[in-house]
Amino acid sequence: MNMRTIPRTDIKISPLCLGTMIFGEQLDETASHGVMDTAIKECGINFIDTAELYPVPMRKETYGRTDDIIGSWLANNSHLKSSVVIASKVIAYSSGLPWFRGGPRPTKDHFSRSLDASLKRLNVECIDLFQIHWPSRNTPMFGSLQYDPSKEKNELPEQGLNLYEQAEAMNSFIKAGKIRAWGLCNENTWGLMSFLRICKEHSFAYPATLQNAYNLLNRTFEPELHEACHREDVGLLVYSPLAFGHLTGKYLSNPPDHSRLSMYPSLKSRYNSTALCQAVSAYKDLSQTYSLEMVDMALAFVNQQPFVTSNIIGASRPDQVISNVNSLNINLPKPLLKDIEGIHKQYTNPTP
Repeated sequence: MNMRTIPRTDIKISPLCLGTMIFGEQLDETASHGVMDTAIKECGINFIDTAELYPVPMRKETYGRTDDIIGSWLANNSHLKSSVVIASKVIAYSSGLPWFRGGPRPTKDHFSRSLDASLKRLNVECIDLFQIHWPSRNTPMFGSLQYDPSKEKNELPEQGLNLYEQAEAMNSFIKAGKIRAWGLCNENTWGLMSFLRICKEHSFAYPATLQNAYNLLNRTFEPELHEACHREDVGLLVYSPLAFGHLTGKYLSNPPDHSRLSMYPSLKSRYNSTALCQAVSAYKDLSQTYSLEMVDMALAFVNQQPFVTSNIIGASRPDQVISNVNSLNINLPKPLLKDIEGIHKQYTNPTP
């Protein structure tokens, strides 16, 4: 597997990253370790993505369990520990997660407490990439498209706009050797450029990556963030390349009982529209026209984008890992890509 370099660092990562948000909820420790064995030992993936709030769905009783499972795998495979690159995330703000530090806030103290807890759970001395999970300020996220100034978070310092303190905290963690690089997640162009400006003005380490959703059903990265990341040398880490499983086609009819949205219906809100079903049907027909599995076409489409640094895949079984890795060997032909553009124009971003 050809490795790639996280911008502004010497960190080498695989073009596919193993997402772990189901570890400890949908998968128990043994099953999770099996998926990690296949991804790392058999397939050559060296990049793992986690977060302090995982597993999903978020519950007080389970938060941090994903880290514990990764940490126990690393303890059992100490000879591989130095070669595994770990990305994690801190919650900067939430009004609905009081079990995190009494309610997460975008301060250096909160970030530091989060980082120390993650290091302990993961059983490591340094996290390679530490990311801010979502903006602390009022801004459209998770399917919302319109900015509403009336919803400013007045209880936060400077209404959640204390980006200097957040960037300074990350810079201090790098200097202390607790992290190697930092990044953003679920961020937009204004936020990315604001962080970059602050880092330039104060000689802080720049955010190296941006982790955002990107797939055939959500290409909102392309109009503005693509240019910003390209010009500012920020790598895109893609999450949800299969749009929470919709691009497998399994939700077009009766989904299996073990599917994620069947088990956790509360997660459906971002992927619930008539246009979504119509777009998925169109992509399924297109994949069949070219004798491809829709999953393979969807993953290959993401893999082929020149702005993608790594594609975060999720898998509940070892065979799914192997299948996803095989997508790296698929080169979508130009006529197929042209047809994809036609569908995209007809059903533009039904799951932003």
